[in-house]
Amino acid sequence: MSQSFTQQDADLLRKHLQALVEVELFTIPLYLTAVYSFTEQALGYQHANQYPLYDLQQKALSVAVQEMYHLQGACNMANAFGVTPNFQQAVLNMPAETPIRVPHLDPGEHPLVGRLGNLPAVIGVLIAVEKPDAEATTFPPPNAQVSYPAISDLYHATLHLLHQYARAYQDQPTTQDPHFIPNNNQVAYGGFPSRYRYNTISTRLDLFHVANAIAEQGEGTNLGDTNLGPFNLRSAITRGDFG
Repeated sequence: MSQSFTQQDADLLRKHLQALVEVELFTIPLYLTAVYSFTEQALGYQHANQYPLYDLQQKALSVAVQEMYHLQGACNMANAFGVTPNFQQAVLNMPAETPIRVPHLDPGEHPLVGRLGNLPAVIGVLIAVEKPDAEATTFPPPNAQVSYPAISDLYHATLHLLHQYARAYQDQPTTQDPHFIPNNNQVAYGGFPSRYRYNTISTRLDLFHVANAIAEQGEGTNLGDTNLGPFNLRSAITRGDFG
């Protein structure tokens, strides 16, 4: 066991990997409920030979699919360290109109709370979940509570632990690595491999590729860069992501 990456560090990394799964999972029911809240009449609304509400629904659906890709990446990272993703959380049984606190994100005085509803009802909490902490100038270090002001802080803390692990074991082959399990229960769903470059984890470098791929889509920044630009979910939905 390397002295620069203790068992306590390994346990903390595993807690953070599970936390990523929980946060990414939380957003999917909100997006999908918003997508399917459009009525047939609304989708058929036509203006200037265009269908603006249908286009909005499809763009919101595109963002929902991105969140599914993020969840896939979080699960693959967890499995790569022998963490079986735990989905037994309240989000899987989220009743309509019942407020549920966003896991692991605590921006300060007011906890982030989400509830199922149409797009105008949920867009506020979705923006709050995805955007970086606008007031922060540095990232907080990893903490045992796995509680952070913003999702970018959670990802940065996880990457900090991954870098610590990688430095400790960079000279050891994976066959002698007690933590990393390449190709362990890795999933690349449907069309994701043709649409997204990074999916499954076969090498240690893949860990960072997958984590940064999620962060670049979500917060619009590479987590190797400490200069976080503002994320605008409204703009993301307006643009859509069909590439």
